[in-house]
Amino acid sequence: MEKAIGSIAVTESGAVVLLTSVDDSGEINGQIQTYSEGIVLGPENTGARFRILFGKGLRVVSSAREILRLLAQSGVDLKSPAERPLSSMSLEDRLAKVEQDNAALRAQLAGAVK
Repeated sequence: MEKAIGSIAVTESGAVVLLTSVDDSGEINGQIQTYSEGIVLGPENTGARFRILFGKGLRVVSSAREILRLLAQSGVDLKSPAERPLSSMSLEDRLAKVEQDNAALRAQLAGAVK
């Protein structure tokens, strides 16, 4: 599998990373180096930025697109938009949201009882 932006890879130290840039060039420690960057997904330091120099061990295992496809196939809802948390809403908006949710639950229950 080819290294590309959006690739999920494992490093020599066992970190799983999502690549956000590939084969960039820049000055590192006074020398022009080629490197790739990403975000650590685990198992430790999740969310940390990551930089690996060209030629160091990096094994691509999948693409983010493939992982999202597998999640969707397994039933994870990746289509519903995020909702604002109740704590960030005004009291009137909270009440309206709870009433709306209750109405939806009543409709589901009525459909299940038939």
